Amino acid sequence: MRTWQAVPVLGDDHGTFDTFYQKNIGVWGWIGIGAAVVIGVVVAIYTLGSGVPAWCAAVGTWIGGTLGLSGAAATSAGLALLGGGSLAVGGWGMAGGVAVLVAAATFSGEVIVGYSIEKAINAYSDRQFAKDCRLMLHLPMPVNTKGGNAYQAAQHDIEGKIKTDKPISEGDNQQVIRDAIEKLIAATSEETNPMRKMKDETMLALLYWVTGKPDKASERATSAIQIADKWNEEKWLHNFAATPTIAKFIRAVNQLERGETDSTFADFEYAILQEPGNKLIPLLFGIYLDRLMELYHYDQVGVDHLRRVAIIANDPTIERHSPTIAVMLMGRLSVEIKRCQQDIFVVTQSIDDAVKNNERVNEKLQSTLDRYKELIRLGNDQIIPMLAKHDHDIPKDVLKELPYRYTDATALLNAYIGHAGDLKKMIVEFSERNSIVDGEGAANDRAFGKDINGFIIATIWGCIFLAFFYYVYHVVRVPPKQDDESCRR
Repeated sequence: MRTWQAVPVLGDDHGTFDTFYQKNIGVWGWIGIGAAVVIGVVVAIYTLGSGVPAWCAAVGTWIGGTLGLSGAAATSAGLALLGGGSLAVGGWGMAGGVAVLVAAATFSGEVIVGYSIEKAINAYSDRQFAKDCRLMLHLPMPVNTKGGNAYQAAQHDIEGKIKTDKPISEGDNQQVIRDAIEKLIAATSEETNPMRKMKDETMLALLYWVTGKPDKASERATSAIQIADKWNEEKWLHNFAATPTIAKFIRAVNQLERGETDSTFADFEYAILQEPGNKLIPLLFGIYLDRLMELYHYDQVGVDHLRRVAIIANDPTIERHSPTIAVMLMGRLSVEIKRCQQDIFVVTQSIDDAVKNNERVNEKLQSTLDRYKELIRLGNDQIIPMLAKHDHDIPKDVLKELPYRYTDATALLNAYIGHAGDLKKMIVEFSERNSIVDGEGAANDRAFGKDINGFIIATIWGCIFLAFFYYVYHVVRVPPKQDDESCRR
């Protein structure tokens, strides 16, 4: 794994998280921006009523508090990062996402209310995934106003017109951002200062991303990175280095959204480790994991991708964030294990002919069981040790409520391990049941198949007999005896 050396950030006009999200007075200005932090899927969690367990509120508020939030906004953000909001893309909505999160934290073999067969058998779709990504977590809009004229104008319009009580995916907010993009493109073409140009390009990348245009977002992010690279090649001319951490992060996430999983980790690693003082690091992990876990659920990436994220999370450079990230990873892991368990349960108990007669169902069931097992191994190998290491760093009032402290998390994974045999049995019984009891039509087909096979065998033996008779009669038989006259001739 590459070891990044953090570069001191001097100046305001380049593409770090600090220069986008730190207010001009020099203090992180997160308190007050509310729901803008958790763009897309989250509303105030307290609207869900008394159905939210105490531990959800305690843990969610703690995680959200690490971002500088408070109250309902902190709880909402924390639960989204823990895994209770990302599942809105699966059709549950926020309440359903929290229901899955709660169910995943305490082992049970029962099906979650509302978990339908459609969720279990839906195949991966590039188009649907791209649509879902717009409802996942995103970065909030910048709060820092320093930059070139183009950046300042765009930031001023967004800050004044964005409705922070609505998700950024809402129609009016999207129009505000599209208008800002047009103004920024028109103005940034005349910018000659490299650092301001890089900030403009980074801003465009962010705006394109939240409007669902990953190709254009990646293009602008790459432009910002190239400006930084050129600046750093001539660093002997400057008194500071360019650190395009936001552009790297945006490109990493948009590569995931476009399905380019092989080239995403270097950018993600740089974005995290090159700016270790960034208070948004837990949010960055949440945003990245939203996309990665959904791709993993549909077998588009393997467990090694998750392992690499866990390795980055365990880097000593960002140790101050490790307790939060460890709890987040355990939450995401348990939610995905629960989803695998539920997929197997609802499919194997289905009486729907469309499910039973689908040739690919057995293959998908086995693949789901394999994911279930490898997730448990990942938890035991990498996440449980992180929880054990940082157990004492979690506030005591949170730790008291937390279902993911390392002892409880170990017991939870052990319970899921014990259930793997039951899931395997369900798959075997489902396969046997649908290969024997296929209905009258299938039984007739099998009988007809046997008749055809018998006819073919009988025909082959008949042909062999006729060939043998021909050979004996025309080749082996003794020729007729000739008379004496013909012999004399």
